[in-house]
Amino acid sequence: MWRFMTQLFRKYFKEICNMQKNGFVRLACFMLLVLLVAGCSKGPKLVPVKGKVLIDGEPLPNAMIQVCPADGKAAFGRSDADGNFELMSYKEGDGCVTGTHKVVVVAVEQKDATTQLHHAPLAYGDIKMTKATLDIEGPTEDAVIELTWDGNKGPIEVKSND
Repeated sequence: MWRFMTQLFRKYFKEICNMQKNGFVRLACFMLLVLLVAGCSKGPKLVPVKGKVLIDGEPLPNAMIQVCPADGKAAFGRSDADGNFELMSYKEGDGCVTGTHKVVVVAVEQKDATTQLHHAPLAYGDIKMTKATLDIEGPTEDAVIELTWDGNKGPIEVKSND
């Protein structure tokens, strides 16, 4: 990309700026080049991430997963019936930034008009309370998010006050 921008500068902007003796035009050409280069930034490097979400060693189906970097865009995924997931940040399959990140997991089922069944402890659904983390060092197809009921039994039934 940088080579392309350099060639573009040499071919067009340099000629225009040399033809003009006005310093303002030169400054405008330089600023345009800076804006073009800044606009071509690809953002943070993402790596493809696939894996499985488990609760007490068993696959957790139909879970919404959010991987939250300390700074940067979160990645999202949804587990299938076997607990398998694939993360995306901007588009399907693009993955997540590397590092160790907090993970939010919500697996909820609507039982009836006023009752929901939570198939994972509620703490995993809160970024401030979750203890789940995911360490992403590079592209992977075998990431594991492990959750636990801590000896309790799920699912948790939650009724709304409506």
